Amino acid sequence: MNAKEHVKPDLKLSDLLKEEFESAIRVRGKDYFLEGRVHLLQSGESFAQFKIDGTSSYETQIKFDEALETFDLECTCPYFEDNFNCKHLWAATLEVDRLHILPTIMGDSTPNRPPESTETRATPTWQEMLEQAQRKIERDQTYKSGKGTKSPTAERNSNPRVGMYAINIPSSIDRNLIQLHLYSQMRLKKGSFSTLKMAELSHNKIQFYESPEEREFLWDLIGRTEVITTFYNVNAANSKINSLTLAKGHADSILRKISDAGKLYQLKGESARYHGFYDSPNLLPFEYEKETWTFRFVLKKSESGFLLHGELGNESGKTRSIDQVLGHMEHFAMFDGSIARSDLNEHLVWYELIKLRPLPLAENDLESFLDYFWNQSQSKIAIELPPEVQMTEIVGAQPIPRISFEASKNRGSFAARLSFDYGGEIADANSGRSIYNIAKREKIIRDVEFEKKSLDLLREMSSIESEDTSIQAYFSNDEFLPSVEKAIALNWQVFA
Repeated sequence: MNAKEHVKPDLKLSDLLKEEFESAIRVRGKDYFLEGRVHLLQSGESFAQFKIDGTSSYETQIKFDEALETFDLECTCPYFEDNFNCKHLWAATLEVDRLHILPTIMGDSTPNRPPESTETRATPTWQEMLEQAQRKIERDQTYKSGKGTKSPTAERNSNPRVGMYAINIPSSIDRNLIQLHLYSQMRLKKGSFSTLKMAELSHNKIQFYESPEEREFLWDLIGRTEVITTFYNVNAANSKINSLTLAKGHADSILRKISDAGKLYQLKGESARYHGFYDSPNLLPFEYEKETWTFRFVLKKSESGFLLHGELGNESGKTRSIDQVLGHMEHFAMFDGSIARSDLNEHLVWYELIKLRPLPLAENDLESFLDYFWNQSQSKIAIELPPEVQMTEIVGAQPIPRISFEASKNRGSFAARLSFDYGGEIADANSGRSIYNIAKREKIIRDVEFEKKSLDLLREMSSIESEDTSIQAYFSNDEFLPSVEKAIALNWQVFA
């Protein structure tokens, strides 16, 4: 089309370019125009330049190409860089109409002043501004209610965003919290994608993401973070978020949703080293595993004695060697390609002991180690023994209750503690569910039901409740002797 042939005195640039802009972009561009954000920098034959004020300031240029009889549009904003006409250019287009400089841009010295007309008058400026204010209030209410996923603007946007969310493993391990970097790209009209860039996520941008599931977890993500790392100091609704530290207690649900959507990645190489803050990062697919990996030991016979190995096992019976762990934080363990729940943080000393190499144990050190591991450290870590060290399991052993009294000076009473004698092996409230006699190679299973009944009897003797978990009961001076007599009658061992 020869643009000049269609220039009439009342023709507007917005009429010529309307079809080049999506309706949602035109609405937001008009808001910028009505708010007075558009400022003419310079204009002349074949061009006009504007500065648009917003969260950031951008420059736009509208240029008429004499040879091709077409308009060239340019803007310095990221949206335009991804090959889209943006709201800033539409705002500038409306400003061209307001200033009546279209003929100047197209090389015509005749000013473009619309003639007097008897046609219906255009909508008054005050009414447009009122409508714009109403639209802003509606948008704000939508964002604050967390229902931005239902925005009609998003439904009209034919160039939606697609996100990628990358865990920075070195940074996460260093900070002991999950560090998540946000990237996005736009789906172009021909089905291809724009260049992958930092997302610069904000509440206002969530509505433009393609998938309803993605929009849902983005709202959840912004609402469940403790730290927002950003290059900008702006209000929360317009913050440009590129990196997030996931809040404790909420990382599980967030990571699971992102992983289920197939959008979880791992930063590799230089991308992780520089904390992911640049475009075109090196991303590899990453997975949130739904099963928990439990730390345990495997004792193996060696030429010089024994070797204590560490490994992880899950509910499905699968195992992983401990050297596959890249790092851990909170209740997570990180592997190459996945992250999963793990109890490693509960056993840091033992994990530190064997994470680089197995622990060697001489033949004559084995009994002292096992005695310390089971009976003194009272570790809850499972240990798989070789045939040479298998323990005979004793079930049904009848324990003898042992009650010890200690005068409580502050309370003017006696504190009572209850323990149980299993053939010379003593167990109390802090002991594990089994008792180990290393010399006899016996594993005695405690009679939990009998121990509970004995504890109930002890508490029935006392009228004073104990808030100290290490003390089962308190007895007043008047209750002390009767309680000793009752214990003796029950064939309990009494120590005072």
